[in-house]
Amino acid sequence: MFGLGKSRTRFGKWLDKEGIKQGELPVNKNTASRLCNDLDYEPYEDTIITVISFLRKKGYDVTVEDFW
Repeated sequence: MFGLGKSRTRFGKWLDKEGIKQGELPVNKNTASRLCNDLDYEPYEDTIITVISFLRKKGYDVTVEDFW
């Protein structure tokens, strides 16, 4: 089964629900993977701003508090 045994962050689960792929995010692929899978990862403020700005430009009404 898809995703069996993989932990996903709130952000990763939200991306899955919205059908957005990690590769679409305007960050390094390793950073995108951490944002979606590493429950202990605390992204830098610049990374958060970049991702939130990208999602808002795509038409999503999201805030930092939704994910981190």
